[in-house]
Amino acid sequence: EEIGFTWEVYVSQPTTKTNEKGFISSASVIEAFLSLSPSPNAIKVYQAIWNKQNKSKGKGQFVRCVKRRTDKSDRGGNVVAAMEISNVDSVDKVYRI
Repeated sequence: EEIGFTWEVYVSQPTTKTNEKGFISSASVIEAFLSLSPSPNAIKVYQAIWNKQNKSKGKGQFVRCVKRRTDKSDRGGNVVAAMEISNVDSVDKVYRI
């Protein structure tokens, strides 16, 4: 029985348009996660809007990562770990996550 892990990543979508210098778009963050993934099946990335968006003064996106265990008998995927990161403002930060 093969046991593996997958990641679900949710990237905040700003409720207002922002063209500030140094601001990385949610589409760029999503692209970075997909590009840096070791396998196309290891990660799924979604845009998300939360009721209470991160109101900090940082220029980056708010990211929620959920690690799930997957095996043939576990169709739902049990949550193994989860984390939330604010101000994801560069590909380097995505790489470190």
